[in-house]
Amino acid sequence: MAIKILVTGRLPKAALDALNETFEVHYAPNIKGEDLEEALREVEGLIIRTETKVTEDLLKKAPNLKLICRAGVGLDNVDLKACAARHIEVKNTSGANCVSAAEHTMGLILSLARMIPQANTHLRSGNWDRDRFTGTELRGKTLGIIGFGNIGSRVSSLAQAFSMKVIANDIVPKKDTLLLNLPDLLGASDFVTMHVPLTAETHGMANKNFFSKMKEGSFFINASRGKVVVEKDLVDAIESSHLKGAALDVFFNEPLHKTSEILKTDKIILTPHTAGQTIESQNNMGLEASRIMKEFLCPES
Repeated sequence: MAIKILVTGRLPKAALDALNETFEVHYAPNIKGEDLEEALREVEGLIIRTETKVTEDLLKKAPNLKLICRAGVGLDNVDLKACAARHIEVKNTSGANCVSAAEHTMGLILSLARMIPQANTHLRSGNWDRDRFTGTELRGKTLGIIGFGNIGSRVSSLAQAFSMKVIANDIVPKKDTLLLNLPDLLGASDFVTMHVPLTAETHGMANKNFFSKMKEGSFFINASRGKVVVEKDLVDAIESSHLKGAALDVFFNEPLHKTSEILKTDKIILTPHTAGQTIESQNNMGLEASRIMKEFLCPES
């Protein structure tokens, strides 16, 4: 009898075809509540995306579960301590979307430097004020990267192609990389971009004190995890003109509510958690999740 697995996030057809070759697959994107609990009862493998929250209570509904694979980078939506207690392995597809996320980050940086979204809205409203959208070149500017893993290091390569100076901060030493302490990085950077996981240490790290240490007139970008930023403090830093602008792909609560204070200013460019949403990255994540499932649950096949 085939091993049963549950897939609660959207995967491309190629990944589902690969899974169906080996497993009995229950494909139920965005399944929730009692339906999710019922679907977990007989499965040995679970593939999730951002939307599924794996809690200790949910794990009690999955007596046969052996492996959880997050098709994506972070694991902040999985109770790792509870999984360890139940001897459930947890993996992710850490490098599958790094190109997509890095390129999106550069798109946000360019959009900030040249006010591209605002200029588009201005022109579509029947206006033509070129002087209003006098931007800044990236050449010669300093980019501070907080979190120098797969994505952060790729952002560095792309930024250097634009002749930017790159400095970085990371908890893990990196060979041949100039790592600064956080206050020095913030004070030296014209653009600061975050690429950190959500942990107890990074939760809310971009706060009032953090923004006050940034260079006056600089820009802030976050395409990592929404909860690393105290959104009110970011809005205050922009409305006080200490920061010139910001770009966010992730938010404290998702989806972003229409009453969010972030929407008060057009100096914050917003995208709906799409840094990893490319055709290539979706295929990469899905196929990598399939490979992980097969290697763990069917090691001899």
